[in-house]
Amino acid sequence: VNVENIKKTQLPIEVQVQNTPAAGYLLGGTSTVQNAVIISGPESIVSKIDHAMVEINVDGAKSDVNISLPVHLYDIDGKEIEDTKLTKSVNEVSTTATILEMKEVSIDYGIVGTPADGYMATGDITSTPETVIIAGKANIMKSVIEIDVPDAVNVTGLDSDVEVLVDIKKYLPDGTILADNNFS
Repeated sequence: VNVENIKKTQLPIEVQVQNTPAAGYLLGGTSTVQNAVIISGPESIVSKIDHAMVEINVDGAKSDVNISLPVHLYDIDGKEIEDTKLTKSVNEVSTTATILEMKEVSIDYGIVGTPADGYMATGDITSTPETVIIAGKANIMKSVIEIDVPDAVNVTGLDSDVEVLVDIKKYLPDGTILADNNFS
């Protein structure tokens, strides 16, 4: 009979996403009801555990995915550790993947201020890009037609054309995000 010390450790529960939502939808984020698991068992086995994870499948999803999933344990090389001598504080955890609807919308830029004496603002604004793709919950996206940037260009005292860089993130409708993280 071998006698070994019992070891306890607490690990955060990571969420790994399998596959992708349906076309026109975006993964907004993941969460678990419980964010950690306590593992106890023989020290030689518990010491090998590197992380705890649940795997959620969002293949073709058009709405949030809510499901109870088994908690798996892995070593540093990503190999699953399955041992009947281990005890977990939770074997399954309720997991949610938030699915957002994407939509391409135009950007409406406005002009503020008064140009220098003898000059007038034509009101012609060109932008690159002219549209952006945003994402949000379906009920919010129904009412979003465009992004309004009323104070994009300040022409106060100007006597020539001006080029400005506008951070449209602060003008996004509540509950929406830019779907392309490479754009601002």
